[in-house]
Amino acid sequence: MKGDLGIPGVRGEKGMMGTAGEQGKQGIKGRSWDSWSDAGAPGHPGPKGEPGESISAPEVIVSPASLTVTQNQTATFYCSVDGNPKPTVSWGKINGTGLENMEGPR
Repeated sequence: MKGDLGIPGVRGEKGMMGTAGEQGKQGIKGRSWDSWSDAGAPGHPGPKGEPGESISAPEVIVSPASLTVTQNQTATFYCSVDGNPKPTVSWGKINGTGLENMEGPR
C-alpha cells in the first residue's frame, strides 16, 4: 500500500494536518469478498461473522511545528505517523522541489 501525506501550515505539535490517503489493491471487479484472497486484511471483511481488522485515520505528530534558520544552517524536523493501513511520510518544500529521501530526521 502507498500513502501520501502533506502538512501545509502546521500549527501545534500534534494533529492531523493537511491530507493523508491510502491506495489499496485494484482490479476486484467481478469478484466477491468471499473469494478474494485478502479477506481479513486491513480494510477488508474477515471470515463470515468476523468484521476483519479496523481501519484508523492517520495520527500525525510533527516536531517542531515551525523553525526559522538562516542560510547554511541546518533545520531538523521529526514526523511520526500511526494508522491502519500504516501511512508513509513524504517530505517536500513549499516551492515544490523534493527533499532527499532518508531515514531518520529530516
